[in-house]
Amino acid sequence: FFKTREHYFAYCKALCADASAGKLMTILQAPNGWDAKRLVSRNKANGLNFTTRGMHIWDSASLSVMERGMRLQLQQHSQLRDLLRRTGSRYVAETTVDTTWGIGLGPTDALHAPTGQWGHNALGELWMLIRSQTWPAAPQPDPPTVTVRGKHGSGPAGGATRRPRW
Repeated sequence: FFKTREHYFAYCKALCADASAGKLMTILQAPNGWDAKRLVSRNKANGLNFTTRGMHIWDSASLSVMERGMRLQLQQHSQLRDLLRRTGSRYVAETTVDTTWGIGLGPTDALHAPTGQWGHNALGELWMLIRSQTWPAAPQPDPPTVTVRGKHGSGPAGGATRRPRW
């Protein structure tokens, strides 16, 4: 039904803003997740008009909505399941400039920044929660490591790995 997890997330967010049926269809028809996300931005002219009540509802529901979307994504994509399973007990960090869903840093910057300077990393935390519930025998996460995937990288999955400086 949804092209991407971002389409699902944007659609649910729009429901909390009492979006019109036309706006919901526009989200569903967005060519990619990035475009779907832009359609529900709080800061863009083409975004949604949230009431205070709608924003409160969304803020309290967004983490659960994202977790549900991630679980659905995991069910539908065996490669993602295998990738998550192979992370073992490693810490999972979302390297993005978003400080709520990610660590607030790109992959290269994450290699050099102490973890104390990282953002909330809600996506990484959710992936680790889902991993521990899907494969309960997996040990608890080790302290954070950073894996950067690069064309000429080395280490796991073709990336360079290091423990962040504390």
